[in-house]
Amino acid sequence: MRLTNLISSFLLVVTVITATAQAPAWLDEDWRHSNFPSSSYFCGFALVTPDLDPKPAQAAHTEALRLLAEAVFSNVNVSTVSSMGSTVSNDRCEEFDTFRRDISVNSAVGLTGITLDTYTDPATGAAYEFARVEKERLRIYYDAIVASALADAHSTLDIAAQAADTADKSVLKAYADGVAESLAAARSHRGILLSVSPSDAAAHDLGLRGAEERLAALEAVIAGGITVYVQGADDPHSSLVASKLKASLAASGCTFADTEDEADYLLSLSAATELQSVFDDVYHVNAMVDIALTNRRKGLVVYQDAVMHKGSALAEKQAGTKALNGSVAKIEKLISPYIK
Repeated sequence: MRLTNLISSFLLVVTVITATAQAPAWLDEDWRHSNFPSSSYFCGFALVTPDLDPKPAQAAHTEALRLLAEAVFSNVNVSTVSSMGSTVSNDRCEEFDTFRRDISVNSAVGLTGITLDTYTDPATGAAYEFARVEKERLRIYYDAIVASALADAHSTLDIAAQAADTADKSVLKAYADGVAESLAAARSHRGILLSVSPSDAAAHDLGLRGAEERLAALEAVIAGGITVYVQGADDPHSSLVASKLKASLAASGCTFADTEDEADYLLSLSAATELQSVFDDVYHVNAMVDIALTNRRKGLVVYQDAVMHKGSALAEKQAGTKALNGSVAKIEKLISPYIK
């Protein structure tokens, strides 16, 4: 079941009782304990008089929800705020109240299924509010939320495993990030489920650990970085360009394989120089480097070109070296977008 559908099926239902001359039965503590026992409900009851707060109804609402949150999240360190909305249906006012809590991972989660009763004493102006939520409803809701998050994580890990041999490291990184988000949600909601039903929370531990282990293995592959095997022609010019290019790519985060089979990319190059002219004892030499970049995971040549760069110096060899060195920056700029 998709998470959005799951959440929409658990809209908060709130019953609002308007002030009447007859005090409701739920004002009595014994009645509340008898009709909403702690074995089946989390409850929060508040009484605020006008001398304690100039807006007793609003204060009673906040206090009742706070006490309810403390009951539900007794073993979770939380901070709370609340927001209200309402609709009118069949002459009944139904409010849906979203509790948001910053848990250790700073993620916001919604507490669903709250029912609220309110009453204002017409004689004294004292405001009463009784908030409760059924434990079984919370258990079902958060159990399904955790299961959905873990299912998403394992599904993404399955896709990543199938693509591991051919996908770019950047694609694998996107998969890993998605799994990490799903697991963060699973842990967060499992913490709430733990408050409601420790046994149901424990039932997800195996799936959670399995996903964490699979994610760690995927991240280990990604952590190895992008590996390149640079294959230069067997001559001094090509060796110079290959050496300089490896240093430049290393600074960009690439690592280098000892063999072609171990690499994500194969970079083949062949370099040569040609004297163009001599003017006022200055030698002008042109360097030409043929390059081909192959994505070995996909078995495709992703870039191929001939790069030229001119160098000048008082000696032909120095001019050639300058030209070859200058070609390195050009080559890196051309191939970098394809190494990912």
